[in-house]
Amino acid sequence: MQTDKPPKILDVRPSIEYEICQLPGSENIPLKELLRSPENVVEVGSNEDMYIVCRLGNDSQIAAETLRTVNKNVIVKDMIGGLRGWSTYVDPQFPIY
Repeated sequence: MQTDKPPKILDVRPSIEYEICQLPGSENIPLKELLRSPENVVEVGSNEDMYIVCRLGNDSQIAAETLRTVNKNVIVKDMIGGLRGWSTYVDPQFPIY
């Protein structure tokens, strides 16, 4: 995650859950909003790396697949296991709710 150009981290949980806890530098766009207009999330000509996160990893898969259809040049990855996985494997101090 520490590179010259940090990736965009998109959190697709509902806003109320995002307010409970979030990864530093992440942006919240709830899944329902993303699905309504994915072209507003990723520009057609963009080539930035993007990581999608949710609570358990299911909604991030849906969001990532949707964004890949909008722009084939963007590298979109979903965080397997979501924030629960982050808490288990990366940061045990990260709150679980």
